[in-house]
Parts: sequence; C-alpha cells; structure tokens
Amino acid sequence: MKAVEFITEALTPATIHKLADRTGVKWDNEPSFLRLTKRLTGKEHLDDLNQTELQKVKQYLEKQAVTEGLNQSLSSMAGQDQAERNAYKAWVKAQPGAIMSAEMGAKYAQLKNRSKDDVFGDAVRQDKFMKMKFDFDKFTDKDWKDYWAMAQHCDKNRDFQRNALSIIKKYQGMGHENYQWLYDRISCGTTGKQKYGTQDICGKDKQAVTEGLTETTSQLGPQLYTPHPKNLDESMKPKAALWTSTASGSNNGYTSAWVEWAKSEMPQWIGHSGFLYDVSPSARILTINSDQDAMRVAKKYGMNTTDIMDLFMYMPWKKIAKDYDAIHHVPSNRGADLFMHSWDVESTAWFNTKMLLNKRKVPILASKQGNLAPVKLR
Repeated sequence: MKAVEFITEALTPATIHKLADRTGVKWDNEPSFLRLTKRLTGKEHLDDLNQTELQKVKQYLEKQAVTEGLNQSLSSMAGQDQAERNAYKAWVKAQPGAIMSAEMGAKYAQLKNRSKDDVFGDAVRQDKFMKMKFDFDKFTDKDWKDYWAMAQHCDKNRDFQRNALSIIKKYQGMGHENYQWLYDRISCGTTGKQKYGTQDICGKDKQAVTEGLTETTSQLGPQLYTPHPKNLDESMKPKAALWTSTASGSNNGYTSAWVEWAKSEMPQWIGHSGFLYDVSPSARILTINSDQDAMRVAKKYGMNTTDIMDLFMYMPWKKIAKDYDAIHHVPSNRGADLFMHSWDVESTAWFNTKMLLNKRKVPILASKQGNLAPVKLR
C-alpha cells in the first residue's frame, strides 16, 4: 500500500472524497460511508458538515490508512519470515543425510553471506516489527496469526515476547493456540520446560539455532489417562503401554484434548474418572507432529524412502521405543497429513511408563467448559 499523503488544504467534501479514494474506502452512494459520517458527526452527508466535522472524518480516514498500512506491512513481514524458514528447510532436505542443526544453520548463513547469529536474515525485520505500534482492537484473525508468528521468533528480546504474550492473553485468552505456542516458546527458552507441549525443541535458548529439528526430547506438563476400549484399531500407531494427553483443569474436574475429542466423537468411551500423572524430568520424549517429521525420523533409523505410504508398513516404531520413553504429537496440519492423520489430537504414546510419576485418580469434567488453565508442573 502506498503511503497516504495527509491533506492540509481547506477541507471540502471533495477533499474527503480524495482521501477516501486513497485509503480504499468506498463513499459514492455507499450506505456504510453515510453511517460512518453520522456516527462521527451526527450527520450523514458531507455537504452538511462544517470544518470541524469534516476534520473529524479526515482524521478517522487517516488513522484507518495508518492501521491498514501497518497490518499489511505485518502480513508482508510474517510472509517473508516463514519463506526464509521454508527455504532453509528445503536446503537442508537437499543435503544428503542432513538434519536441521546449529551446524547446518551456520553453513546456510555462510551461503547467504549472513552472520551465524542471523541465519534467517531476521535482525532488521524483527527490529522494525518490535517498533511498530498496532491498533489491536482492529486486528483480524489473520493479523493475530501474523503477530504471533513474528513475536515467537524474537527470541533475542524476551521482554518483548513477554509483552506480546500479555497482549495476546488480553485479546485472545489463555486457551488460544497463539497464547499457548508463544508461552511455551518463552518458557522453553528461559526454563527448559513447557506447559502445553507445543515445541519440537525445548531447552534454554535453543530454538533460534536448531529450529525445525524434531529428533529431540520434550518436557511435558501433567498427563491425563482415561480408560477406553482395548480393541481399537491402532495399526498406524506405535504399540504403546499407555496413551495420555496433556491435562487441564483443577480438582473440580480434568480434561484434555483427547477427552474433548472423545466427548464429541466417541462419548461412550468417557467415564467419570481418569488418572493424572506427572512426567519425570529425565523422560526422553520424541516429538513427531507431521508426516514430514515422521519421514525425517524414519530416515534417521535407516529407512531409505521418499514415499510417505511406506511409513504405513515400515515405520520403525520398535527401534524408536529402544531410544525413547514416549512419542508426543501435536497436530501441525492434520488435513495435509496421511500417516499422522490418525493421531487426531495432542497425545503421547508411552513405551516406558516408569517415567509417569505420582499416579492419582481424578474426576473427568462432565462436559466441555471452555478454556481451562493447564495443570501446573509439580
């Protein structure tokens, strides 16, 4: 969008029409424009407005132009931000036997003539983003997604990230995925732990240099197990000793992503109680969120294929179980996945239940009750 040239000449209806045209606001026989002028001045028609009233309309249109320009700039930055990361992932994928790592990041930065501390060319873009002043009251869902995408990569400025998190909490709530992903991003970088299980990598300030690596461990919050039929067809999944999903709620009742899914799809599976566990800090938990993640893991364990269909027959679950205590999954784009599609929701398949501690029986919430705070780590 071109920068709006603020108009300083004596105001007339024609002046307002020009400004409206420049800012993309329809005005000719447009009912919404008549409603706007009436709301601002008490009068519908520009011909009836005095200079003070015309000034009110002018100022509103100028403010709209600035807001629209900022939001379009935000969208452009977020698009570039993701494009840079996609280009890096594609480059790593093209290197035989390579996975995303600090070493590969340094090589990619050198290829792009960048500092190893600025692998994605973020520095200037993030600096501009952190200085922008947004009208959050007018944000669309797309604006919020772009804002989260940019904020989560500002790992070098945790104070800014915390402020962004408080803004998202105010406008979208703690139950929104934007809040949960950014919360975990900050928590992983500062404490090495996460509440919501959203991060592939969870360690103090590791995200910026190893972003995209899935062959790592995760730290999970308390896990909820609810008994369900034993004869389910889980042939596409690992043979687990126990399946859990991250718990939310309180002593009045607990739920999880899996419980809420089952309430909608298979309500006969849900009883009045379940079991809550804490996760041992020493648990080794592999994160697989997508078909792409699964393919990378399969190749690590010796599978030589580019066909996702081969995973249905040959995914090396038994080999994985020898190295890890569990596999954790948070759907990243379930509609696009074939192999991981059957995992349905956030869940964890446990091979080694010795990593599940402090078992206690808890009530299950009778019905979905909105956004619940996750259970705090013990």
